Amino acid sequence: DIEGSVWSELSPMKTSADAAAAGNVHLDVQRFEELFCVVPGNDKDNSGKGKPKMVQRTQFTSLLDLRRANNVAIGLSRFTRRGLTTSDLIRAVSTMDRSVLSSDDLLMLQKLIPTAEEKQKLQAHFMKGPGEKVDGQQLPPPPLAPAEKFMSEIMSVRHIEDMCIAFLTHSTASHELDETADKLDTMISLSDQLRTSTNLKTLLRSVLELGNLTNYDYSANANSSFRPWMGKEARAIGLKLDGLARLKDVKSQDGKWSLMTFLVDMVAVSRNDVLDVPAEVRRVRVVAAWDLESTVRQFRQLHSTLQHLDVFRLSASPDDPELQTYVADYLNPVLDTVALRVADVTQKAAEFWAEFERLAKYLGEDLAIYVNLPGLLAGTTNPPPRASIGSAPRIHMPTHLYGMMNSFLRAYEEAVSAWRTRGGDDRAKAMLYKPAPKAAAAPVNTPAGSVNTPGSNDTPIVAPPPPPPPPLIPTVTLAEAINGSPDAAKRLPPPPEMARLFRRFSKRFLEDPAAAASLADTDDANKLPTADEENDEDRADDLTLRIALASRDDDEDPNEERPTARGQEPSGARSEDDEY
Repeated sequence: DIEGSVWSELSPMKTSADAAAAGNVHLDVQRFEELFCVVPGNDKDNSGKGKPKMVQRTQFTSLLDLRRANNVAIGLSRFTRRGLTTSDLIRAVSTMDRSVLSSDDLLMLQKLIPTAEEKQKLQAHFMKGPGEKVDGQQLPPPPLAPAEKFMSEIMSVRHIEDMCIAFLTHSTASHELDETADKLDTMISLSDQLRTSTNLKTLLRSVLELGNLTNYDYSANANSSFRPWMGKEARAIGLKLDGLARLKDVKSQDGKWSLMTFLVDMVAVSRNDVLDVPAEVRRVRVVAAWDLESTVRQFRQLHSTLQHLDVFRLSASPDDPELQTYVADYLNPVLDTVALRVADVTQKAAEFWAEFERLAKYLGEDLAIYVNLPGLLAGTTNPPPRASIGSAPRIHMPTHLYGMMNSFLRAYEEAVSAWRTRGGDDRAKAMLYKPAPKAAAAPVNTPAGSVNTPGSNDTPIVAPPPPPPPPLIPTVTLAEAINGSPDAAKRLPPPPEMARLFRRFSKRFLEDPAAAASLADTDDANKLPTADEENDEDRADDLTLRIALASRDDDEDPNEERPTARGQEPSGARSEDDEY
């Protein structure tokens, strides 16, 4: 139902005139039929109508390979979107303007310079005649494509390749030489620190002692450590750096301890400051991660570049004033500055190698397995091969030594961290060795009436130290007891039976020598008394002593008072045990 809506107010218009009179939009029915209605039988006749025509593109002369042309066009977009033309690029290169072109821009520009083959193609194109004739008219040749046009303009400048190399050297040589010099200074300082560190020396000595304890004193072949030709036990006098980190691989029987954790526990008790050795030489981790081969290749490439530019400088023709101006104003200052920096780096390399030789000798390393760094930088020594050749040992870069030291210190640091996590600090304080007290000073004889007041110069009286503990009872080894060694018999304590026999016969000899002599002639002389007989004899001796004391008390005056000690009965008192 549309009653009351906008559609009820709209009535269909019969003619276009009526629509125009009412102010409505006029619809062109004929055009509508042409556009949207299909007339049967007219499809073939109108098949070619209404199709868009192809726009004719500008024709270019392409001389390069399609892929090469696309790469050059992409590279040029780096400069064109910054509004730089080919003339701007040539001007920046010839004046070494680093505000216009960076080192990355120069690397890209070197890739866009035409090769010798591309130059030949461009020169052959320029030697051709005018374009083709069409209807008797001479047509101009098609223009070059953007890549070919750039190459034709850039190749018009003589020695543009050498200028780009000189500009790139001016931009990057200072940073590269600073980086190399900083690495050499760090390695010189680190080598001296490793060689002079007392805590590291203490740690290495502890590792050596632990190695001898493991390999000789408690090894399976401990009896074979004696060397007759040496006249002493065999002991290691040094360790290789590549074996230090293997301490963590030797486990205890229960698998909870290793030689590295045992070393940390022992070091913590006696020399707690040695636990912080990895923190003292923290730079060894940084030096071990350096790619020194890449630094050497970079330095040697710079050295060869300087030689090439020096030849280019000397080959400048006097007939070319522009080139002479470029060499005098821009190239010569750059080459002189870089040459001085290269000489400084070479001197630092010699200083490092001298310090490295001292460090290798200090650690007992064979210097022949390390490549000579100064000769490597100068080009007189070849880089080390990737693998060993035949039976010859493999040649390493100097950073290999720092890498082995870093492996040991990292394993040691991890063991220290685990030891502290398990409460090692508290355990070390409990096990800490306490030295014996110092001997007391002799007392000072002070005059009568004088008093030692606090703060006076008189020596205070110190209590004497406690008496030394009794000597330990000598022990006897199992081998001595089995073999019946005479020294062992002296150190063995007498058995209980021998003790009773000794007490019995010694008492007889003291009381009645005649009875002892008569007993010695009988068969009962060597008879061992039993425990009951010995106890009966002891009770009889005790009864004799009590009778003697009672008779002494009867002879004394009972009314006489005798002083008694506190807690003791008077001598005349009787107890229940006296009833006999």
